[in-house]
Amino acid sequence: MLTPYFFCSKQARMFNEGSEIGNYSFNHKRLTTLSSDELQQQIQKTQAVIKKATGYEPAIMSPTYGSYNDEVRESVGMPMILWVYRRESKK
Repeated sequence: MLTPYFFCSKQARMFNEGSEIGNYSFNHKRLTTLSSDELQQQIQKTQAVIKKATGYEPAIMSPTYGSYNDEVRESVGMPMILWVYRRESKK
């Protein structure tokens, strides 16, 4: 299983090239299914790994699977980046 440690050198390169690095959880669990403690661990462990790789602590977060609720939003404590998926009709 790939973990954020695998991506440390890529994160550092991307950050040094000017990209903003955000938190996406430690091992891609659906955040809405976790206890408060597990949720905090997912966020904090990822913050620590990214800070170690880049010297920067992320200020944005994108919830895995785009799945969030009030508890996730409150626990994250930073803006969440979401997306819209549009399935185009095939003709």
